[in-house]
Amino acid sequence: MELSPHAIRTGRRALVTSAGTACLAFSNAAAAAASMALSGYAGRPAGDLSWPLAALGGATIATVAAIGLVCLVRQRSALRRALAEAQALYRLLAASTSDVVLRVGADGCIAYASPAAARTGLWREGELHGAALAALARPEQRDALAGLIETALDGEAPPVWHEVHLVGAGGKSAWFELRLETLGDDRAVRREAVAILRSIAERKALEDQLAEAGLTDPMTGLSNRRAFVAMLEHHLAEQAGGCIALFDLDHFRALNDRHGHATGDKVLVMFAQLLRSLVRGGDTVARLGGETFGILLPAASVDQAEAVVRRVLTALSGTTRAVDSVIVRVSASAGVARLDGSADDALRSADLAVQMAKAKGRDRLELAPRLRIERHSRW
Repeated sequence: MELSPHAIRTGRRALVTSAGTACLAFSNAAAAAASMALSGYAGRPAGDLSWPLAALGGATIATVAAIGLVCLVRQRSALRRALAEAQALYRLLAASTSDVVLRVGADGCIAYASPAAARTGLWREGELHGAALAALARPEQRDALAGLIETALDGEAPPVWHEVHLVGAGGKSAWFELRLETLGDDRAVRREAVAILRSIAERKALEDQLAEAGLTDPMTGLSNRRAFVAMLEHHLAEQAGGCIALFDLDHFRALNDRHGHATGDKVLVMFAQLLRSLVRGGDTVARLGGETFGILLPAASVDQAEAVVRRVLTALSGTTRAVDSVIVRVSASAGVARLDGSADDALRSADLAVQMAKAKGRDRLELAPRLRIERHSRW
């Protein structure tokens, strides 16, 4: 993390003070040695070599002191160069990486945000400074993120990635992977932390597309059988009542054989659009496979479900439609069953009603056997 100007100035003063102290100590030692040598020479007979040797010792100490000073100066210069290089490298990495680098203070607020934060499109440059990191998460994730930050500030952050959904200015949000690392030595009571945010928006979009593809019929855009059954099971578990309706397009195989599958596909899309336009707001429409479609009618009575189905059959029956350059007549057989028992039970009852409608001439609605019995008993 980038050092503050105050820390840099303090480090420089410490180096200068150390170098000056060492130089002074060596110089004093040299002067003392020379003085001792001179005082000892007074009154010595000619030819006595002890003084030159003493003087030589003083000169040696002075030389060592000078060498030490040079070494300290060179070391100081090397440290300054290393510090400058490290700062330049950090600035380069922080500016060029697509990851967002944050320094989080002991209070959980952001003290620094790299330029990549503005490139996410969620925040303007400088907007994150002083903001609480946990407050950026969506409400359902804030407590969990606050706990992760506390763990990092306490020096116990595990080196793992977490998925977080962060909110920016104007309510715009995006998914990120978050990793927290502790800053500071072990003696610090309260440390700082560095957070790395890595966008996973593309991955989340792909996951959503795959999930939608798994629950959507690609031709019509309706829910597929898997989604329909899941919704059916949910409503059965809620025990809120309701009905299910199934439709099967009449003579669809003959239409495909006569006009081709391209025309048949367009008929399916047309019928899907018709169903969408005629059902109630809370109903679920699905293509269950081939030419079979279903409607889930939550909380609907049998009479209400029957009214919806008859509205569809009336709009479809007895009319001809132009599909590209081909004029086709489309009709459907339909069956209605009550939401009761299991999902398989409901589907089986509605399908049995459809088969009865086909057996009675097609282009009509039939109720499931149990519903017909109930209705006849009321009469």
